Amino acid sequence: MRKRHMRALTVRALGLASAALLLAACSSQGQPGGTPTEGEDGLTPVTVAEVQGLPAEYLTFGIAEGYFEEQGLDVEVRAGAGGAANMPQVVSGDAQFAGSNVVSVMLGVQQGLDVTMVGPGTFGGDETGHGYQNVMVTDPQIQSMADLEGATIAINTLQNIDEVLIRASLRENGVDDSTVELVEMPFPDMEAALQGGQVDAVRIIEPFATIAEEGGARFLDGGTTAAVQPSLQIGSYVTSGQFAEENPEAVEGFRAGLAATAERVTEDPQALRDWLVENSDTPQAVVDAMVLPDYTDSVDVASLETLGDLMVEFGFAEEVPPVEDYVLQD
Repeated sequence: MRKRHMRALTVRALGLASAALLLAACSSQGQPGGTPTEGEDGLTPVTVAEVQGLPAEYLTFGIAEGYFEEQGLDVEVRAGAGGAANMPQVVSGDAQFAGSNVVSVMLGVQQGLDVTMVGPGTFGGDETGHGYQNVMVTDPQIQSMADLEGATIAINTLQNIDEVLIRASLRENGVDDSTVELVEMPFPDMEAALQGGQVDAVRIIEPFATIAEEGGARFLDGGTTAAVQPSLQIGSYVTSGQFAEENPEAVEGFRAGLAATAERVTEDPQALRDWLVENSDTPQAVVDAMVLPDYTDSVDVASLETLGDLMVEFGFAEEVPPVEDYVLQD
């Protein structure tokens, strides 16, 4: 396989940058606690910092369906780049809740962030070829995950859940992941990089995966999260420990809104697809074809333990915090 040459941040440099961001939040904490002032409509306003794209759209769907208003909450969604950037907002008090992948949560807790996981976000399914998260290629010489030995692979974030999952998937398919070069790249840029030959493969989520398939990219069997664990929890929602302690009714209301949204989408996924067609920029053909993540109403401890073990195995941390230290208990 020919070697690609491109400017990339190294894994460890990105790890230090992420750590610096989290520790900066710790050292500049505002007032994450306090009780939000109830509005004239009788609703308590809360802000949720969430990952842009489907995670933010899913939450906005639940808001539009009235599931959070039923709990007395007026929820504003603030879409951003990712969990590592979202979590400091709850620590500083700029947001009351944040969406984050679970690896960022564990890293944040380990580095001293006062965050508590209050509910689950996205889950991977049991698909092995085309799922919510995928490995895709265009090179006809690459026909399986085993062919990625020595490849350059684009992932969304280094030293994070994307790296954990791609390394685990490679090892599950017999690839020595130390031979692979990982480069950081936003999801929307991956298809062009793949088509232009800048990378050999991409680890890409929906709807960008379906868009890339329409452009000629192919899915590799064994590249989804099911290679690590079927129905693996990927996303979560957190708040600050102080806010959880001082505002238990708001936290329970938010959890109930999340549970109602998950139940609706699980029972009627077409309702979310229809909403996306009307309220997002994603074309209907892509919305109809893309694989939605799974959702449920409770945190999956087995997923957290699996990912924690992988974090230690890959050298992200010497140890990870016990689940009871950062997951809100019922």
